[in-house]
Amino acid sequence: MAPRRIDPRKLDVAALAADAARLDGEIDAQTLQRWREMQAPPADVPLPPVHWTARGEQRKRTGEALQHWLRLQVTAEAWPICQRCLQPFSVPLHVDRVFRVVATEADAEALDAESDDDVLAPAASFDLIGLIEDELVLAWPLVPRHEQCSQPAHDAGGETATEGSPFAALASWKGRTAKP
Repeated sequence: MAPRRIDPRKLDVAALAADAARLDGEIDAQTLQRWREMQAPPADVPLPPVHWTARGEQRKRTGEALQHWLRLQVTAEAWPICQRCLQPFSVPLHVDRVFRVVATEADAEALDAESDDDVLAPAASFDLIGLIEDELVLAWPLVPRHEQCSQPAHDAGGETATEGSPFAALASWKGRTAKP
C-alpha cells in the first residue's frame, strides 16, 4: 500500500501532530506572490526555490491535556536592495518556528493573551504554504544592507561627493547662481 499523499495546501495539522509526522518540500519562489514581489535579484539571476520542513508533535505539560504542536523550518534566499548602496544582494533566511495548535480562534485569543507561545487555530484544511510565505515575509530584513559596501556617489550640482567635499559642491552652485 502506497503512503497517502498529503497536500500542504489542505493540511490537517491536528492529524499531522497526532501522527508525529514530518513533511518536507520545495516551493518555486515564483509561485509565492508576495515573496516574489519583494525580491530584486539581478536580471540574470532566477529566484531560488524555498525549502521547508513541517513536523507535527504532541506534548503534555504538567496538569494540562495533550497538546498539538507544529514546528516549521524554512530556508530561502532573499534578494533585497541594500539601503546603503542601492544595489541588490543575496541574504540567506532561516525560519525556525514552533506553533501550538488549538481548536478554535477563541482558544487562540485566550492563549495568546496569557502565553508566549505562538498559537495557530487552523481550519480542517490548513494552507501550510500560506504560512510559509507569511513567515518569509516576517523574516525579511528590516533595513537590508550589505555587511560592507561602498556608498553611491551622490550628484551635487554635477559633481560627485567623492570628488571633493560637499562644501565644494555648494560653492560651485553658488558660483552658477550668483548675478554680477
